[in-house]
Amino acid sequence: MINKQLICLSLTCLLIFLFPMFVFANEEELNMSWSTGLSFFEKGNYREARDEFKEIISLNPTSGEAYFYLAESHYKLGEFDEALIQYKNALLYYNKPFAKIHKGMGDTYLSRGLYGEARDEYLRAISIDIDYEEAHCNLGCVYQYFGLMDKASVEFHEVIRINPDNYVAYNNLGITLVNLDKNSEAIEYLKKAVELNSDYADAYYNIASIYSLQEDYVNSITYYQKALDLSPDSYKTLCNLGNVYYKLEDYSSAIRCWQEALKLNPGDKLINYNLSKAYFSQGHIDKAIEGLKEVLSIDPAYRTAYWEIGYYYLRKGNIKEALIYWYRGIRLKQVSEGGKK
Repeated sequence: MINKQLICLSLTCLLIFLFPMFVFANEEELNMSWSTGLSFFEKGNYREARDEFKEIISLNPTSGEAYFYLAESHYKLGEFDEALIQYKNALLYYNKPFAKIHKGMGDTYLSRGLYGEARDEYLRAISIDIDYEEAHCNLGCVYQYFGLMDKASVEFHEVIRINPDNYVAYNNLGITLVNLDKNSEAIEYLKKAVELNSDYADAYYNIASIYSLQEDYVNSITYYQKALDLSPDSYKTLCNLGNVYYKLEDYSSAIRCWQEALKLNPGDKLINYNLSKAYFSQGHIDKAIEGLKEVLSIDPAYRTAYWEIGYYYLRKGNIKEALIYWYRGIRLKQVSEGGKK
């Protein structure tokens, strides 16, 4: 008969012998998962990275760093609710304050339109790391949203202090200064942005818009054109460049810009309306009428179009059609006013 005590002793020895091997295998698997997960993350393969970091957490459920990268992966995938859960887990298991977690939470709240919560997280990140460039920049954008331009200006100045080559901060500061009625100073910062990055279309667009506000249409055209050269399908640039040409009575150029804009967004009522005005200014009344009828096909309740079509028909000597459209405009006004009573 086999001695039971001897069997127990043998099993104990076997377990003692095997335990270090299991630990070693677990660590090896963990290291491999970390290497794979970080590689996926750095390459932008966030779905695969997410799955690897989940595997790491299954092997090491108290790894704050794994929760952080899992949260970042969820954020990159637009999975904001899950990202917030994992950022909070990262805070729970990190053994010291980590500014990037709060910044990540701020970004997630910002993506969900929760600006107050985003502001609070960015402030927490900055309280941990006063030189956190991205947190200052994003906090500045939140202050812009709240209309707190003085505070936004402070944050963008901080970004520039930390990194004088951050061209986005110069652009954002320029926009902020416009809202503070400091247009000349704004242009200086925006020009610094394009000096740092000559391919930065948004900054050229913003410079052009300020010149347009100042009625410096020559410079406005120059900078809108630079923005358009870099981004030929920019709808807003085509629209605004057309507006400037129209103000200069260069109707052919205005029409060309607006026609290109309508290829990108055929349903824009205002651009169709502007196009009809430009045609009328050139003496092309039939094209102007056609353009306004297109406006009415987009918005049948747009009363201004009825008045103007009537006027254009009157200019053509077609009083009957003019009266028809004026009557329709009057009826719409009566219906509208009746609905308000």
